[in-house]
Amino acid sequence: MSAIRVLLADDHAIVRSGLRLLLEREPDITVTGEAADGRAALDALDRETADVAVLDVAMPGLNGYRGGGSDFAQESGYRDRDAQHAQR
Repeated sequence: MSAIRVLLADDHAIVRSGLRLLLEREPDITVTGEAADGRAALDALDRETADVAVLDVAMPGLNGYRGGGSDFAQESGYRDRDAQHAQR
């Protein structure tokens, strides 16, 4: 079984660092990248492959959550049945 690849996006470096330390203790999780804002997270996803993106919901600019939908999902073009359901 391959490791779960995780991208961390938060505007606070201390939060990213703490999450990385916690996640890297798990043998089946690999942190593939970090970003300080949503735009940088999108750029990181263009360069790195991630199975999961952990996004801060209150980052400046493009963030991980907005009211009834996801700024990040809309901007990245990401769609799955849950994201489509949330937009209805």
